[in-house]
Amino acid sequence: MLVEPYARNIALSTTGAVRVVGDALAVAGLTRHLPDSWTVSPAASVAAAGPDDLALLVYPAAAEVAAAHRTLGGGARLVVLIEPTATAERVAEVLEAGADTCVRAGSAAVLAGHLIACRRRTAGRDPLTLRMRNSRIPTRPLNAVHTR
Repeated sequence: MLVEPYARNIALSTTGAVRVVGDALAVAGLTRHLPDSWTVSPAASVAAAGPDDLALLVYPAAAEVAAAHRTLGGGARLVVLIEPTATAERVAEVLEAGADTCVRAGSAAVLAGHLIACRRRTAGRDPLTLRMRNSRIPTRPLNAVHTR
């Protein structure tokens, strides 16, 4: 039995729309690595992304990421494709500006994997829920955890 890598456990995320803002040539071949039900289309701005879409910014400056984050509000997820040689500082800058996911360019398959994972994380959930869950304070202090 042949199992496609994206076919496992995606009952809530069988469809997806990626709105590409920026150089579409940088994501050439992306559709080959996404499920057949997904669409990838160019967009003039992130405002074209619907609440269930993934907005993909290609090589943006941090200020562009921050503006896109404000435009999207709690709706679509913001994925940023950065230069393949980007430093860790550049990655941190983009994430701190509001990107939900940051991927170095170089492999359409790796980018597709991040898009699918981002869609899975948000499928069926209020976008704020994920952020709130990740910022929970542990119920027990760390010094109360015993190891052997």
